[in-house]
Amino acid sequence: MKIVKKQTEKYYDKRASCQVLGSLMSNVFLIKDKKYALNIEDFPSGLHQLLFTCIYNLSLQGLAEIKVSDIEGYLNNNDPKAYILMFENEKNKEWLFQVYENANVSNYEYYYNKLRKLSLLRQYIHEGIDVSEILDMEEIDHIIIKQQQETFEKMSLGEIQQYYDRKNFNIKEKFLIKDSTKRRKAGDNAKELKEKIKESPCYGFGLESQYLNTLTRGALKGSFFLETRDSGKGKSRCAIERLLLICCPYLWDYNKNDFVPNPNGKDNVGLYIGTEMQLYEELEPMMWAFVSGVEEYKIKKNVLTKEEDKRIDRAIEILEETKLFLEDEANYDLAYIWNTVDRYKTKEGLDALAIDYLELTVALTAEYVQLTRGMTAREDQVLLNLSANTKNLATDYGLTIFGFTQTTDDARKEGVRDQRAVKGARSLPNKADVGIVVFAPTKKELELIQPLIQKGKGLNGTITPNTCYTVYKNRFGEITDEVKIWCYQNLGNMKTIDLFCTNRDYEPISIDKTIINLLEEDD
Repeated sequence: MKIVKKQTEKYYDKRASCQVLGSLMSNVFLIKDKKYALNIEDFPSGLHQLLFTCIYNLSLQGLAEIKVSDIEGYLNNNDPKAYILMFENEKNKEWLFQVYENANVSNYEYYYNKLRKLSLLRQYIHEGIDVSEILDMEEIDHIIIKQQQETFEKMSLGEIQQYYDRKNFNIKEKFLIKDSTKRRKAGDNAKELKEKIKESPCYGFGLESQYLNTLTRGALKGSFFLETRDSGKGKSRCAIERLLLICCPYLWDYNKNDFVPNPNGKDNVGLYIGTEMQLYEELEPMMWAFVSGVEEYKIKKNVLTKEEDKRIDRAIEILEETKLFLEDEANYDLAYIWNTVDRYKTKEGLDALAIDYLELTVALTAEYVQLTRGMTAREDQVLLNLSANTKNLATDYGLTIFGFTQTTDDARKEGVRDQRAVKGARSLPNKADVGIVVFAPTKKELELIQPLIQKGKGLNGTITPNTCYTVYKNRFGEITDEVKIWCYQNLGNMKTIDLFCTNRDYEPISIDKTIINLLEEDD
Protein backbone atom coordinates (compact mmCIF):
# COMPACT_ATOMS: atom_id res chain seq x y z
CA MET A 1 0.00 0.00 0.00
CA LYS A 2 2.93 2.36 0.74
CA ILE A 3 4.25 1.78 -2.78
CA VAL A 4 0.86 2.68 -4.28
CA LYS A 5 0.63 5.81 -2.12
CA LYS A 6 4.11 6.89 -3.14
CA GLN A 7 3.23 6.29 -6.79
CA THR A 8 -0.03 8.26 -6.64
CA GLU A 9 1.69 11.24 -4.99
CA LYS A 10 3.35 11.91 -8.33
CA TYR A 11 -0.10 12.26 -9.91
CA TYR A 12 -1.04 15.32 -7.90
CA ASP A 13 -0.54 18.90 -9.06
CA LYS A 14 -0.34 21.12 -5.98
CA ARG A 15 -0.43 24.30 -8.07
CA ALA A 16 -3.68 23.27 -9.76
CA SER A 17 -5.07 22.28 -6.36
CA CYS A 18 -4.22 25.67 -4.85
CA GLN A 19 -5.81 27.48 -7.78
CA VAL A 20 -9.01 25.45 -7.35
CA LEU A 21 -9.12 25.99 -3.58
CA GLY A 22 -8.43 29.71 -3.90
CA SER A 23 -11.13 30.08 -6.57
CA LEU A 24 -13.63 28.27 -4.34
CA MET A 25 -12.85 30.76 -1.56
CA SER A 26 -13.37 33.70 -3.93
CA ASN A 27 -16.55 32.28 -5.46
CA VAL A 28 -18.23 29.76 -3.17
CA PHE A 29 -21.00 29.12 -5.70
CA LEU A 30 -18.52 27.08 -7.75
CA ILE A 31 -18.58 24.32 -5.16
CA LYS A 32 -22.36 24.07 -5.54
CA ASP A 33 -22.26 23.96 -9.33
CA LYS A 34 -23.02 20.36 -10.44
CA LYS A 35 -20.85 20.94 -13.50
CA TYR A 36 -17.81 21.04 -11.22
CA ALA A 37 -18.19 17.99 -8.99
CA LEU A 38 -15.50 17.67 -6.33
CA ASN A 39 -14.85 15.37 -3.39
CA ILE A 40 -12.25 15.09 -0.65
CA GLU A 41 -10.31 12.41 -2.57
CA ASP A 42 -9.41 15.06 -5.16
CA PHE A 43 -7.15 16.61 -2.50
CA PRO A 44 -4.84 13.88 -1.09
CA SER A 45 -2.50 16.39 0.56
CA GLY A 46 -3.38 16.84 4.25
CA LEU A 47 -3.40 20.64 4.33
CA HIS A 48 -5.29 20.87 1.02
CA GLN A 49 -7.81 18.34 2.29
CA LEU A 50 -8.33 20.35 5.46
CA LEU A 51 -8.92 23.58 3.52
CA PHE A 52 -11.38 21.89 1.16
CA THR A 53 -13.34 20.53 4.14
CA CYS A 54 -13.53 24.01 5.67
CA ILE A 55 -14.69 25.56 2.38
CA TYR A 56 -17.32 22.87 1.86
CA ASN A 57 -18.75 23.19 5.37
CA LEU A 58 -18.77 26.99 5.25
CA SER A 59 -20.49 26.91 1.85
CA LEU A 60 -23.40 25.14 3.50
CA GLN A 61 -23.86 28.20 5.71
CA GLY A 62 -24.62 30.41 2.71
CA LEU A 63 -21.40 32.43 2.40
CA ALA A 64 -20.76 33.92 -1.06
CA GLU A 65 -17.04 34.45 -0.36
CA ILE A 66 -14.81 32.79 2.21
CA LYS A 67 -11.96 34.87 3.61
CA VAL A 68 -9.03 33.70 5.71
CA SER A 69 -10.76 35.10 8.80
CA ASP A 70 -13.77 32.84 8.07
CA ILE A 71 -11.50 29.78 7.95
CA GLU A 72 -9.85 30.90 11.20
CA GLY A 73 -13.18 31.35 12.97
CA TYR A 74 -14.56 28.04 11.70
CA LEU A 75 -11.52 26.00 12.85
CA ASN A 76 -11.33 27.82 16.18
CA ASN A 77 -14.92 26.83 16.94
CA ASN A 78 -14.97 23.34 15.43
CA ASP A 79 -11.47 21.81 15.30
CA PRO A 80 -8.86 23.19 17.74
CA LYS A 81 -6.14 20.77 16.56
CA ALA A 82 -6.63 21.82 12.94
CA TYR A 83 -6.65 25.46 14.07
CA ILE A 84 -3.22 25.02 15.66
CA LEU A 85 -1.93 23.31 12.50
CA MET A 86 -3.16 26.07 10.20
CA PHE A 87 -2.79 29.29 12.21
CA GLU A 88 -0.10 28.71 14.83
CA ASN A 89 2.28 27.51 12.13
CA GLU A 90 3.50 30.63 10.32
CA LYS A 91 4.44 28.68 7.18
CA ASN A 92 0.95 27.18 6.85
CA LYS A 93 -0.72 30.50 7.67
CA GLU A 94 1.31 32.25 4.97
CA TRP A 95 0.41 29.46 2.51
CA LEU A 96 -3.30 29.99 3.20
CA PHE A 97 -3.07 33.74 2.48
CA GLN A 98 -1.21 33.02 -0.77
CA VAL A 99 -3.87 30.52 -1.86
CA TYR A 100 -6.57 33.13 -1.33
CA GLU A 101 -4.69 36.07 -2.89
CA ASN A 102 -3.17 34.32 -5.91
CA ALA A 103 -6.31 32.58 -7.16
CA ASN A 104 -7.42 33.39 -10.71
CA VAL A 105 -11.12 32.50 -10.90
CA SER A 106 -11.24 33.12 -14.66
CA ASN A 107 -8.95 30.08 -15.14
CA TYR A 108 -10.91 27.87 -12.73
CA GLU A 109 -12.18 25.44 -15.37
CA TYR A 110 -8.66 24.70 -16.65
CA TYR A 111 -7.27 23.92 -13.20
CA TYR A 112 -10.42 22.05 -12.17
CA ASN A 113 -10.15 19.74 -15.20
CA LYS A 114 -6.47 19.08 -14.52
CA LEU A 115 -7.17 18.32 -10.87
CA ARG A 116 -10.00 15.90 -11.70
CA LYS A 117 -8.10 14.12 -14.48
CA LEU A 118 -5.17 13.45 -12.16
CA SER A 119 -7.60 12.34 -9.46
CA LEU A 120 -9.08 9.85 -11.92
CA LEU A 121 -5.62 8.47 -12.76
CA ARG A 122 -4.87 8.05 -9.05
CA GLN A 123 -8.08 6.10 -8.64
CA TYR A 124 -7.11 3.80 -11.52
CA ILE A 125 -3.72 3.22 -9.87
CA HIS A 126 -5.45 2.32 -6.58
CA GLU A 127 -7.44 -0.28 -8.52
CA GLY A 128 -4.26 -1.77 -9.95
CA ILE A 129 -4.61 -0.28 -13.44
CA ASP A 130 -1.53 0.87 -15.32
CA VAL A 131 -1.94 4.51 -16.38
CA SER A 132 1.49 4.94 -17.96
CA GLU A 133 0.00 4.88 -21.49
CA ILE A 134 -1.81 8.11 -20.65
CA LEU A 135 0.72 9.72 -18.33
CA ASP A 136 3.92 8.06 -17.11
CA MET A 137 5.45 9.94 -14.19
CA GLU A 138 8.45 7.55 -14.22
CA GLU A 139 9.39 8.45 -17.80
CA ILE A 140 12.79 10.13 -18.25
CA ASP A 141 12.77 10.72 -22.03
CA HIS A 142 11.92 14.43 -22.37
CA ILE A 143 10.39 13.95 -25.84
CA ILE A 144 7.96 11.29 -24.61
CA ILE A 145 7.20 13.39 -21.53
CA LYS A 146 6.34 16.38 -23.72
CA GLN A 147 4.12 14.29 -26.03
CA GLN A 148 2.25 12.72 -23.12
CA GLN A 149 1.75 16.05 -21.37
CA GLU A 150 0.38 17.65 -24.55
CA THR A 151 -2.00 14.72 -25.16
CA PHE A 152 -3.10 14.69 -21.51
CA GLU A 153 -3.84 18.42 -21.59
CA LYS A 154 -6.12 17.95 -24.62
CA MET A 155 -7.99 14.92 -23.26
CA SER A 156 -11.22 15.43 -21.35
CA LEU A 157 -12.18 13.49 -18.24
CA GLY A 158 -14.74 11.55 -20.29
CA GLU A 159 -12.19 10.65 -22.97
CA ILE A 160 -9.85 9.18 -20.35
CA GLN A 161 -12.70 7.10 -18.95
CA GLN A 162 -13.67 5.96 -22.44
CA TYR A 163 -10.07 4.93 -23.13
CA TYR A 164 -9.97 2.53 -20.20
CA ASP A 165 -13.57 1.36 -20.64
CA ARG A 166 -12.65 0.46 -24.21
CA LYS A 167 -9.59 -1.52 -23.11
CA ASN A 168 -11.64 -3.44 -20.54
CA PHE A 169 -14.35 -4.10 -23.11
CA ASN A 170 -11.83 -5.49 -25.60
CA ILE A 171 -10.45 -7.90 -22.99
CA LYS A 172 -13.91 -8.92 -21.82
CA GLU A 173 -15.04 -9.59 -25.38
CA LYS A 174 -12.04 -11.88 -26.06
CA PHE A 175 -12.48 -13.99 -22.95
CA LEU A 176 -16.25 -13.83 -22.46
CA ILE A 177 -17.57 -17.26 -21.46
CA LYS A 178 -20.60 -17.93 -23.58
CA ASP A 179 -23.84 -18.82 -21.86
CA SER A 180 -24.27 -22.60 -21.80
CA THR A 181 -27.87 -22.16 -22.95
CA LYS A 182 -26.51 -21.18 -26.38
CA ARG A 183 -25.19 -24.74 -26.83
CA ARG A 184 -27.69 -27.56 -26.77
CA LYS A 185 -28.84 -30.70 -28.56
CA ALA A 186 -32.01 -30.76 -30.62
CA GLY A 187 -34.88 -32.12 -28.55
CA ASP A 188 -33.43 -31.25 -25.14
CA ASN A 189 -36.27 -30.25 -22.76
CA ALA A 190 -38.60 -30.04 -25.76
CA LYS A 191 -41.61 -31.62 -23.99
CA GLU A 192 -41.27 -29.23 -21.06
CA LEU A 193 -41.15 -26.32 -23.52
CA LYS A 194 -44.27 -27.59 -25.30
CA GLU A 195 -46.21 -27.72 -22.04
CA LYS A 196 -44.98 -24.27 -21.10
CA ILE A 197 -46.20 -22.84 -24.42
CA LYS A 198 -49.59 -24.55 -23.91
CA GLU A 199 -49.97 -22.98 -20.47
CA SER A 200 -48.67 -19.56 -21.47
CA PRO A 201 -48.19 -18.58 -25.14
CA CYS A 202 -44.97 -16.65 -25.70
CA TYR A 203 -45.64 -12.90 -25.53
CA GLY A 204 -43.47 -10.01 -24.43
CA PHE A 205 -44.35 -6.70 -22.82
CA GLY A 206 -47.44 -4.97 -24.14
CA LEU A 207 -46.88 -1.98 -26.43
CA GLU A 208 -48.88 1.18 -27.09
CA SER A 209 -50.66 -0.38 -30.10
CA GLN A 210 -52.72 -3.57 -29.87
CA TYR A 211 -52.12 -4.15 -33.59
CA LEU A 212 -48.38 -3.89 -32.94
CA ASN A 213 -48.80 -6.43 -30.13
CA THR A 214 -50.37 -8.85 -32.60
CA LEU A 215 -47.73 -8.38 -35.28
CA THR A 216 -44.70 -8.70 -32.97
CA ARG A 217 -46.16 -10.75 -30.07
CA GLY A 218 -45.27 -7.78 -27.90
CA ALA A 219 -41.85 -6.64 -26.86
CA LEU A 220 -40.20 -10.02 -26.28
CA LYS A 221 -37.13 -10.28 -24.09
CA GLY A 222 -34.04 -10.67 -26.22
CA SER A 223 -35.58 -8.60 -29.01
CA PHE A 224 -34.22 -5.51 -30.71
CA PHE A 225 -36.75 -2.98 -32.07
CA LEU A 226 -35.34 -0.39 -34.47
CA GLU A 227 -37.73 2.51 -34.92
CA THR A 228 -37.34 5.49 -37.24
CA ARG A 229 -39.66 8.41 -36.48
CA ASP A 230 -40.07 11.52 -38.56
CA SER A 231 -39.40 14.94 -37.08
CA GLY A 232 -42.29 15.95 -34.82
CA LYS A 233 -43.52 12.38 -34.28
CA GLY A 234 -42.02 12.14 -30.79
CA LYS A 235 -38.96 9.85 -30.85
CA SER A 236 -37.94 10.72 -27.29
CA ARG A 237 -41.56 10.72 -26.14
CA CYS A 238 -42.14 7.26 -27.57
CA ALA A 239 -38.94 5.96 -25.96
CA ILE A 240 -39.96 7.25 -22.53
CA GLU A 241 -43.57 6.10 -22.96
CA ARG A 242 -42.54 2.55 -23.94
CA LEU A 243 -40.39 2.29 -20.83
CA LEU A 244 -43.16 3.66 -18.63
CA LEU A 245 -45.60 1.15 -20.14
CA ILE A 246 -43.18 -1.56 -19.05
CA CYS A 247 -41.97 -0.20 -15.70
CA CYS A 248 -44.72 1.90 -14.10
CA PRO A 249 -46.55 -0.03 -11.34
CA TYR A 250 -49.83 1.81 -12.08
CA LEU A 251 -51.15 3.58 -15.20
CA TRP A 252 -54.21 5.64 -16.00
CA ASP A 253 -57.01 3.61 -17.62
CA TYR A 254 -59.14 5.79 -19.90
CA ASN A 255 -62.04 3.33 -19.87
CA LYS A 256 -62.17 2.83 -16.09
CA ASN A 257 -61.26 6.48 -15.45
CA ASP A 258 -58.85 5.43 -12.73
CA PHE A 259 -55.30 4.22 -12.08
CA VAL A 260 -55.00 0.46 -12.51
CA PRO A 261 -52.15 -2.04 -12.01
CA ASN A 262 -49.84 -2.13 -15.02
CA PRO A 263 -50.71 -5.17 -17.19
CA ASN A 264 -46.96 -5.58 -17.84
CA GLY A 265 -46.30 -6.12 -14.12
CA LYS A 266 -45.10 -3.94 -11.27
CA ASP A 267 -41.45 -4.78 -10.75
CA ASN A 268 -39.88 -4.21 -14.18
CA VAL A 269 -36.79 -2.04 -14.56
CA GLY A 270 -36.07 0.29 -17.46
CA LEU A 271 -33.16 2.41 -18.65
CA TYR A 272 -33.22 5.38 -21.03
CA ILE A 273 -29.95 6.43 -22.69
CA GLY A 274 -30.45 9.81 -24.31
CA THR A 275 -28.07 11.75 -26.52
CA GLU A 276 -29.83 15.08 -26.13
CA MET A 277 -31.76 14.69 -22.90
CA GLN A 278 -34.25 17.42 -22.22
CA LEU A 279 -34.00 19.59 -19.17
CA TYR A 280 -35.41 18.15 -15.95
CA GLU A 281 -38.22 20.69 -16.17
CA GLU A 282 -39.14 19.34 -19.63
CA LEU A 283 -38.80 15.63 -18.96
CA GLU A 284 -40.69 15.32 -15.69
CA PRO A 285 -44.00 16.93 -16.78
CA MET A 286 -43.88 14.72 -19.88
CA MET A 287 -43.78 11.63 -17.68
CA TRP A 288 -46.54 12.96 -15.42
CA ALA A 289 -48.72 13.31 -18.51
CA PHE A 290 -48.01 9.78 -19.77
CA VAL A 291 -48.77 8.17 -16.39
CA SER A 292 -51.83 10.29 -15.54
CA GLY A 293 -53.37 10.68 -18.99
CA VAL A 294 -53.59 14.46 -18.48
CA GLU A 295 -52.48 16.49 -21.51
CA GLU A 296 -48.99 17.91 -21.06
CA TYR A 297 -49.96 21.40 -22.21
CA LYS A 298 -52.47 21.60 -19.32
CA ILE A 299 -49.70 20.79 -16.86
CA LYS A 300 -47.30 23.38 -18.30
CA LYS A 301 -49.94 26.10 -18.57
CA ASN A 302 -51.30 25.22 -15.12
CA VAL A 303 -54.89 25.00 -16.35
CA LEU A 304 -55.72 21.79 -14.48
CA THR A 305 -59.06 20.95 -12.94
CA LYS A 306 -59.05 19.81 -9.30
CA GLU A 307 -59.49 16.23 -10.46
CA GLU A 308 -56.59 16.50 -12.91
CA ASP A 309 -54.40 18.11 -10.25
CA LYS A 310 -55.02 15.11 -7.97
CA ARG A 311 -54.18 12.77 -10.84
CA ILE A 312 -50.86 14.53 -11.36
CA ASP A 313 -50.04 14.26 -7.65
CA ARG A 314 -50.81 10.54 -7.80
CA ALA A 315 -48.72 10.16 -10.97
CA ILE A 316 -45.73 11.75 -9.20
CA GLU A 317 -46.13 9.30 -6.31
CA ILE A 318 -46.24 6.41 -8.80
CA LEU A 319 -43.12 7.67 -10.59
CA GLU A 320 -41.30 7.72 -7.25
CA GLU A 321 -41.99 3.96 -7.08
CA THR A 322 -41.06 3.40 -10.73
CA LYS A 323 -37.70 1.81 -11.51
CA LEU A 324 -36.92 3.89 -14.58
CA PHE A 325 -33.37 5.24 -14.81
CA LEU A 326 -32.10 7.95 -17.15
CA GLU A 327 -28.60 8.39 -18.54
CA ASP A 328 -27.31 11.07 -20.91
CA GLU A 329 -24.27 10.53 -23.14
CA ALA A 330 -24.06 12.23 -26.53
CA ASN A 331 -20.63 10.82 -27.50
CA TYR A 332 -21.16 7.17 -26.54
CA ASP A 333 -19.30 4.10 -27.75
CA LEU A 334 -19.94 0.36 -27.40
CA ALA A 335 -17.84 0.10 -24.25
CA TYR A 336 -20.01 2.76 -22.58
CA ILE A 337 -23.24 1.02 -23.58
CA TRP A 338 -22.08 -2.47 -22.53
CA ASN A 339 -20.68 -1.24 -19.20
CA THR A 340 -23.79 0.83 -18.46
CA VAL A 341 -26.14 -2.06 -19.24
CA ASP A 342 -23.99 -4.47 -17.24
CA ARG A 343 -24.13 -2.14 -14.23
CA TYR A 344 -27.91 -1.72 -14.32
CA LYS A 345 -28.51 -5.41 -14.99
CA THR A 346 -26.30 -6.43 -12.08
CA LYS A 347 -27.50 -3.83 -9.58
CA GLU A 348 -31.12 -3.27 -10.58
CA GLY A 349 -32.21 -6.30 -12.66
CA LEU A 350 -32.70 -4.36 -15.91
CA ASP A 351 -35.53 -5.54 -18.22
CA ALA A 352 -35.84 -2.94 -20.98
CA LEU A 353 -33.58 -0.36 -22.61
CA ALA A 354 -34.30 2.55 -24.96
CA ILE A 355 -31.45 4.26 -26.83
CA ASP A 356 -32.28 7.65 -28.29
CA TYR A 357 -30.54 7.83 -30.84
CA LEU A 358 -28.62 5.04 -32.57
CA GLU A 359 -26.25 7.11 -34.67
CA LEU A 360 -22.61 7.57 -35.60
CA THR A 361 -20.54 9.24 -32.88
CA VAL A 362 -16.90 10.28 -32.75
CA ALA A 363 -16.31 7.78 -29.93
CA LEU A 364 -17.88 4.92 -31.91
CA THR A 365 -15.63 5.66 -34.89
CA ALA A 366 -12.49 5.86 -32.73
CA GLU A 367 -13.43 2.61 -31.01
CA TYR A 368 -14.00 0.85 -34.33
CA VAL A 369 -10.59 2.00 -35.61
CA GLN A 370 -9.00 0.62 -32.46
CA LEU A 371 -10.88 -2.69 -32.71
CA THR A 372 -9.89 -3.14 -36.36
CA ARG A 373 -6.27 -2.08 -35.71
CA GLY A 374 -6.31 1.10 -37.72
CA MET A 375 -8.56 0.13 -40.62
CA THR A 376 -10.56 2.91 -42.25
CA ALA A 377 -13.92 3.23 -40.50
CA ARG A 378 -16.74 3.51 -43.03
CA GLU A 379 -20.02 4.76 -41.62
CA ASP A 380 -21.98 1.69 -42.72
CA GLN A 381 -19.44 -0.66 -41.08
CA VAL A 382 -19.46 1.23 -37.78
CA LEU A 383 -23.27 1.29 -37.71
CA LEU A 384 -23.50 -2.39 -38.62
CA ASN A 385 -21.20 -3.12 -35.69
CA LEU A 386 -23.44 -0.96 -33.49
CA SER A 387 -26.52 -2.87 -34.69
CA ALA A 388 -24.88 -6.26 -34.07
CA ASN A 389 -23.79 -5.27 -30.59
CA THR A 390 -27.24 -3.92 -29.73
CA LYS A 391 -28.78 -7.25 -30.70
CA ASN A 392 -26.11 -9.12 -28.72
CA LEU A 393 -26.91 -6.96 -25.70
CA ALA A 394 -30.57 -7.89 -25.98
CA THR A 395 -29.77 -11.60 -26.25
CA ASP A 396 -26.99 -11.84 -23.67
CA TYR A 397 -28.79 -9.86 -20.99
CA GLY A 398 -32.35 -10.95 -21.82
CA LEU A 399 -33.48 -7.39 -22.54
CA THR A 400 -36.04 -5.71 -24.73
CA ILE A 401 -34.18 -2.94 -26.57
CA PHE A 402 -35.79 -0.04 -28.43
CA GLY A 403 -33.35 1.85 -30.65
CA PHE A 404 -34.50 5.07 -32.32
CA THR A 405 -33.10 6.81 -35.39
CA GLN A 406 -33.79 9.93 -37.40
CA THR A 407 -35.12 9.88 -40.97
CA THR A 408 -33.48 10.80 -44.25
CA ASP A 409 -34.53 13.80 -46.33
CA ASP A 410 -35.33 11.43 -49.22
CA ALA A 411 -37.81 9.57 -47.04
CA ARG A 412 -39.76 12.77 -46.50
CA LYS A 413 -39.61 13.91 -50.11
CA GLU A 414 -40.21 10.58 -51.85
CA GLY A 415 -42.47 8.85 -49.33
CA VAL A 416 -39.97 6.08 -48.55
CA ARG A 417 -41.33 3.94 -45.71
CA ASP A 418 -38.85 1.08 -45.18
CA GLN A 419 -35.19 0.65 -44.19
CA ARG A 420 -34.24 3.28 -46.76
CA ALA A 421 -35.76 5.85 -44.39
CA VAL A 422 -33.17 5.10 -41.68
CA LYS A 423 -30.70 7.95 -41.39
CA GLY A 424 -27.04 6.95 -41.32
CA ALA A 425 -26.85 3.62 -43.12
CA ARG A 426 -29.12 0.83 -44.28
CA SER A 427 -26.90 -1.55 -42.33
CA LEU A 428 -28.49 -0.47 -39.02
CA PRO A 429 -31.67 -2.58 -39.48
CA ASN A 430 -29.65 -5.69 -40.43
CA LYS A 431 -29.56 -7.16 -36.93
CA ALA A 432 -32.89 -5.76 -35.72
CA ASP A 433 -35.76 -8.16 -35.04
CA VAL A 434 -38.42 -5.56 -35.73
CA GLY A 435 -38.04 -2.59 -38.08
CA ILE A 436 -40.58 0.25 -37.91
CA VAL A 437 -40.89 3.60 -39.67
CA VAL A 438 -43.33 6.17 -38.25
CA PHE A 439 -44.60 9.14 -40.29
CA ALA A 440 -47.61 11.40 -40.37
CA PRO A 441 -49.85 10.43 -43.33
CA THR A 442 -49.31 12.50 -46.44
CA LYS A 443 -52.19 14.15 -48.29
CA LYS A 444 -51.94 11.49 -51.00
CA GLU A 445 -52.04 8.67 -48.44
CA LEU A 446 -55.11 10.14 -46.75
CA GLU A 447 -56.87 10.15 -50.11
CA LEU A 448 -55.98 6.47 -50.66
CA ILE A 449 -57.36 5.38 -47.27
CA GLN A 450 -60.37 7.72 -47.19
CA PRO A 451 -62.90 4.84 -47.51
CA LEU A 452 -61.33 3.16 -44.46
CA ILE A 453 -61.39 6.40 -42.48
CA GLN A 454 -65.12 6.70 -43.11
CA LYS A 455 -65.68 3.30 -41.52
CA GLY A 456 -63.85 4.20 -38.32
CA LYS A 457 -66.38 6.08 -36.26
CA GLY A 458 -65.20 7.93 -33.18
CA LEU A 459 -67.27 9.47 -30.41
CA ASN A 460 -67.78 12.68 -32.38
CA GLY A 461 -67.70 11.43 -35.93
CA THR A 462 -64.76 10.01 -37.84
CA ILE A 463 -61.23 9.93 -36.46
CA THR A 464 -58.59 10.83 -38.99
CA PRO A 465 -55.28 9.01 -38.47
CA ASN A 466 -52.36 11.31 -37.73
CA THR A 467 -49.73 8.55 -37.47
CA CYS A 468 -48.77 5.54 -39.56
CA TYR A 469 -46.51 2.74 -38.28
CA THR A 470 -44.96 0.90 -41.21
CA VAL A 471 -43.63 -2.45 -39.97
CA TYR A 472 -41.16 -3.41 -42.71
CA LYS A 473 -39.27 -6.11 -40.79
CA ASN A 474 -40.74 -8.60 -38.33
CA ARG A 475 -38.95 -11.76 -37.22
CA PHE A 476 -41.46 -12.79 -34.56
CA GLY A 477 -44.91 -12.51 -36.13
CA GLU A 478 -46.95 -14.65 -38.49
CA ILE A 479 -47.18 -11.79 -40.99
CA THR A 480 -43.75 -10.99 -42.40
CA ASP A 481 -44.88 -8.75 -45.27
CA GLU A 482 -44.95 -5.01 -44.81
CA VAL A 483 -47.90 -3.83 -42.71
CA LYS A 484 -49.11 -0.29 -42.11
CA ILE A 485 -50.85 0.46 -38.80
CA TRP A 486 -52.98 3.59 -39.03
CA CYS A 487 -53.73 5.22 -35.71
CA TYR A 488 -54.37 8.43 -33.86
CA GLN A 489 -51.58 9.35 -31.44
CA ASN A 490 -51.87 12.21 -28.98
CA LEU A 491 -48.33 13.45 -28.30
CA GLY A 492 -49.65 15.33 -25.26
CA ASN A 493 -50.22 12.13 -23.27
CA MET A 494 -49.17 9.48 -25.84
CA LYS A 495 -52.58 7.85 -25.86
CA THR A 496 -52.78 5.74 -29.05
CA ILE A 497 -56.03 4.77 -30.76
CA ASP A 498 -55.68 1.94 -33.28
CA LEU A 499 -57.86 2.45 -36.36
CA PHE A 500 -57.07 -0.09 -39.10
CA CYS A 501 -54.26 -1.83 -41.02
CA THR A 502 -53.29 -1.97 -44.69
CA ASN A 503 -50.59 -3.59 -46.78
CA ARG A 504 -47.93 -1.62 -48.64
CA ASP A 505 -50.44 -0.92 -51.44
CA TYR A 506 -52.90 0.66 -48.98
CA GLU A 507 -55.31 -2.25 -49.28
CA PRO A 508 -57.14 -3.15 -46.04
CA ILE A 509 -56.01 -6.29 -44.23
CA SER A 510 -57.65 -7.99 -41.29
CA ILE A 511 -55.54 -8.16 -38.14
CA ASP A 512 -56.83 -8.93 -34.66
CA LYS A 513 -56.04 -6.67 -31.75
CA THR A 514 -54.07 -8.27 -28.91
CA ILE A 515 -54.26 -7.10 -25.31
CA ILE A 516 -51.29 -8.42 -23.34
CA ASN A 517 -51.71 -8.91 -19.59
CA LEU A 518 -48.65 -10.34 -17.85
CA LEU A 519 -50.01 -9.79 -14.33
CA GLU A 520 -51.52 -13.26 -14.21
CA GLU A 521 -48.11 -14.76 -14.97
CA ASP A 522 -46.54 -12.70 -12.18
CA ASP A 523 -49.16 -13.95 -9.74
